[in-house]
Amino acid sequence: MALLVAEVLNPDIDVNATRRACAAFIEPAREAHLASPAQLVHWFRNEGFGINGDVPAGLEHSNISWVLEHRQGIPISLAVLLITTARSCGLDGHGINYPGHFLVEISNTLIDPMKMQLIDREVTAERASLERASPRALGLRMLNNIKAQHMHARDWSRALDIIDFQMSLAGGEDAELSASLHYERGELWEQLGSPGMARAAFLHCAETSAYRDLAAKARSRAEDLDGETRWH
Repeated sequence: MALLVAEVLNPDIDVNATRRACAAFIEPAREAHLASPAQLVHWFRNEGFGINGDVPAGLEHSNISWVLEHRQGIPISLAVLLITTARSCGLDGHGINYPGHFLVEISNTLIDPMKMQLIDREVTAERASLERASPRALGLRMLNNIKAQHMHARDWSRALDIIDFQMSLAGGEDAELSASLHYERGELWEQLGSPGMARAAFLHCAETSAYRDLAAKARSRAEDLDGETRWH
């Protein structure tokens, strides 16, 4: 999944070279016979991860190839590398869809991938549920981070492209997710000065969302655009 996201960021990326770089990175960990989450975290810190503190996140921090080279990333991209390495060492590894900060669970131990340190499971569980992230959920969240970067830069066209990737990844299996993505599309088309496209997106959301509040909000936005679409 991380390689697919890297291709979204850089269509010219050499995927096979990135796979080889990942394998070369993981092999010493396998040879070290890391047998616990604590040993895994210690190994990662010795490799230069988790020592740079909080740094401003850019698009490159979501690119697994860049992360490998620079030993920096955002929580979710670092989590992917941590989980992959853990599984290669025979440990059980999963992503945790924690709000605001992606976490990792290795053999029932929680890890903050940004700081590369073990964290108290009970304290963390008191704040939010520790839901395991499926590969699809992980990919969608990685794309969410990229979309947010484009929106912050007011690059509405690229943000729309990311929504298209998200909709393709969702694959029609989650009708509510699709409805909310259509709502976002409507907002972005408005930013691009295309009221007709925005109205169509809002109407699609209104017609497919199971949540009354979202459906009503989307329909209201579509109705507000009626005059503009007739004028155009």
